Order: sequence, then structure tokens, then C-alpha cells
Amino acid sequence: MSRRSNYSGAEQFAPLVQPVRIKYEAMKGCEVDTRLLEKMAHYSAYVEKYTGNKPTHGEIVSAGLEEIFKVDKGFTKWLEEEQLALQPHKINGRAKEDT
Repeated sequence: MSRRSNYSGAEQFAPLVQPVRIKYEAMKGCEVDTRLLEKMAHYSAYVEKYTGNKPTHGEIVSAGLEEIFKVDKGFTKWLEEEQLALQPHKINGRAKEDT
């Protein structure tokens, strides 16, 4: 899935996933389908060709997950409900203290 634009009649491609270089943590016990590992290597080369930056596998996975979390409306709604449930209940703008 690439974003295409017709600028001066020529097709230009831009990677859908734009990895951001931040702090990463190893995730033990995470296994990835070997077919996806091969595609990830190709995707890394694709991103490098069109952006000049070669992302790591971790950057690709992280950016892909971030995109999924953005577009999954059910997850977004569920997460908001979970976060609201964890907030202290308020009465007249003040946190209700348990007695």
C-alpha cells in the first residue's frame, strides 16, 4: 500500500510507514512469521530508496503497530474507556476520596 501522487505526470512513491528513531526495548518471546521477515528486509530497502534512511526491523514493526493502533477504531474506543475507568471519580471538579 503506497501513497501515490501524480506530480509532473510521474508517479512518486512514499512509504506508508515512516519509522521514527526513538528508544527501543527488546521484546523477549516475540516470534515473527518468516515470510514477514523477508518482506521486512524488502520494506527496509524500499524505505531507504525513497527516504534515504534505512530503518531497522524494530523501527518497521513499531511504526506498523502505531499505524494499526491509530486506525483500529474499536481499540481506540476501548483504550479511552479503560483510561477513563482508571481515573479517580470526580465530584464538583475534585477527586473523590475513598473513605
